[in-house]
Amino acid sequence: MVLKCLPNLLLLSGILLSGCGEYITFSKDSRARGIQYLETNQYDEAKGAFRDAVRQNPRDYQSYFYLGQLYARNKEHSSAISHYKTSMAVQNVTLEGRHDVEFKLKTIDALSSSLATSDIRDSEINKLEKSAAESKTSDEYLSLAKTFAKRGDADSAIEAYAQAGVREPNAVHIFKEQGLYLEQIGHKPLAEQALRRAYRLDDKDAEVTTALRRLGVVPGPAIKEDGELAKPLIPRGPLPDWMNKDRPKQTPTGTPSGSPAD
Repeated sequence: MVLKCLPNLLLLSGILLSGCGEYITFSKDSRARGIQYLETNQYDEAKGAFRDAVRQNPRDYQSYFYLGQLYARNKEHSSAISHYKTSMAVQNVTLEGRHDVEFKLKTIDALSSSLATSDIRDSEINKLEKSAAESKTSDEYLSLAKTFAKRGDADSAIEAYAQAGVREPNAVHIFKEQGLYLEQIGHKPLAEQALRRAYRLDDKDAEVTTALRRLGVVPGPAIKEDGELAKPLIPRGPLPDWMNKDRPKQTPTGTPSGSPAD
């Protein structure tokens, strides 16, 4: 019975997947139209296009971001914050979004600007702090760090950056952002520490290498931690089994078995 139904099931799944693809295509078309409206200052038309995009594809994180921009432009910060948060949440559950670090940082920067200038910023920051404590990602703490930085609260910003680094210790963008901020406010030793960490994670980032040079640090292998340098050909510690198989076994007295005793 199952085998007889299999062709129909495959056909149905193909139709569903095809329909999903069409919705995504329509969403991208609506988003592209919205961006064109933005570029020609047709803001109401842009808002309508982006709304169409997220209706067609609720995972279109870019359109949520652009809606946030439009609300922020009208100083509707509560709606802007809501759409930026939605954009970040969707980014974390889509394959494309998880790898789109540049767009995530743009969203976080926009969110922090709205949080820093909103009339309801205190209550929104309290919500974000609670969410950050429960989250497994660094997004909320990074948003808080940039918000506190824009409000001139350096101590809180430094603490939030540190918490973001704890959440994602291998995220180069966190330590890069942290280092550049610390350099900006004159905390050079801490800035150097963060930028060294960023360099160890990605030694090709031009902004990181330039910032290190400003601090008098020459980028290169010397920055790498001891454990990240090239490993020796012979490993430290006990030899692995494959290197011991041809060695004579030791007797309890330490004399190799098969060797003549003294």
